[in-house]
Amino acid sequence: MKKKLNKWLIIFFTCMIAFTIISRAVDNLCIIKVETDYAGTKELAKSLEASGELQGKDEVLINSAEGLLVAKVIVEVGEEVKSGELLYQIDVEDIQKLISQKKDEIRNLELQSEEAAKQNESEQQRSNLNYMHLVENYEAAILNKTRALEAIRYDIDQIWQKQEMLRKELSAEQQEYESLAGEDTEDKEEKEGIIEELEQQLNILVSEVSEKENLYEQTQDEHDSMIRTARQELEKADVDIVIQGTGVQQNEILINQKQQELSVLYNLRKNPDITSPVDGIVKELFVAAGTRTVNGADMVLLNKNTGLEVAAVFTQEGKELLHEGLMVNVETLQHGQEYNSSFPVSSVRIVDQTSQAIEIRVDIPNSDLMIGSNVSVNFTTGAKKYPLVIERDALHLDAEDKYYVFVLKSRETLLGEEWKAVKREVRVIDKNEEYAAIEGVLSTEEIIIESSRYVENGSRVKKAENEKKQY
Repeated sequence: MKKKLNKWLIIFFTCMIAFTIISRAVDNLCIIKVETDYAGTKELAKSLEASGELQGKDEVLINSAEGLLVAKVIVEVGEEVKSGELLYQIDVEDIQKLISQKKDEIRNLELQSEEAAKQNESEQQRSNLNYMHLVENYEAAILNKTRALEAIRYDIDQIWQKQEMLRKELSAEQQEYESLAGEDTEDKEEKEGIIEELEQQLNILVSEVSEKENLYEQTQDEHDSMIRTARQELEKADVDIVIQGTGVQQNEILINQKQQELSVLYNLRKNPDITSPVDGIVKELFVAAGTRTVNGADMVLLNKNTGLEVAAVFTQEGKELLHEGLMVNVETLQHGQEYNSSFPVSSVRIVDQTSQAIEIRVDIPNSDLMIGSNVSVNFTTGAKKYPLVIERDALHLDAEDKYYVFVLKSRETLLGEEWKAVKREVRVIDKNEEYAAIEGVLSTEEIIIESSRYVENGSRVKKAENEKKQY
């Protein structure tokens, strides 16, 4: 019996040990494996790089004249040309047709001008007579107004004089009437009648003055309106005289313009070859054989004589670092040889408000480089020391554009020490392509820099053994 019990105990403990081993093995397979590091002191230097293109600093517009038939185009876009080299040719027969056409246009304009001049002379005579008549009307309107107002004013003055005489006579009669006070005589009654009649006459004169003054104002308004109308007709007639001569002047301007165009066509007939005025590269072509030239440029050359420049676009990260005068490296491969030199930035501007992309331009004095070739533009800022620096791989960004890292936290369990990843929000002070200077962690805290699977806040992890790095 005892032997049988011991046997079962051995089997039980053996199963327990096997179960524990299997559980630990499964647990090890499920736990996320991570590599960690500590934030330490390090100097950070930023290095930024962008690609650019070699361009000519100055563009030269090549044109001949509008409406010319192109016979042949010798060059292609991207082709290098020398000063005096043939670019394209104009069709000579078509030039001759255009010359004949321009001559006909000039002759028609001259005939129109002659006819217009004759008509203008006749119209001028009629306009001058009409103008003089309007001047007389205007002056007569002013004179009539003056005379009418003077007549009314004379009548008003006469009435005022009569009023003054009546007032004096009335005053004398009133004094005599007052001297008869207390007497009841026929003289007193007679005086009362005289006084009453004088007052009536005075009231009539007052009414006449009021009517005359109203008439004065009405006459003044009517005559002002007549004068204003006469002046407007006079001014309009003066403008019409000027307009009559405008058509002839416009024709003369057109004739001069077409004569200049004709002179250009004569020169092109002698030499229909359009050549390059500078050493350069063909940037754009707007003409082809069989097409006609338009108003503007027939082609655009990049001038090599004034030097080259590089235009390169950097991300928002370079916004605070890029400035005029900053020395940058320009690297390219030219004719099988590496070219590497440093030049100052000549201009900086934001080219995209949304992404805050920054474009810089760099002057390149070496004219032996090929316009249109790609180059690399890079620069490195001076190093600055920070107390807490981590690898960029350890830095994460959440949906609200806030930076965070995962730090390790341990606890004791029945099965031993257990590690978890804890999310910790941090503030980024500076960063470059490999490292970031941060705030929000301790130098004694282990930070996850790499993991076998995706890590979340609270994930169980198993860390690899490593030593604290010495920055």
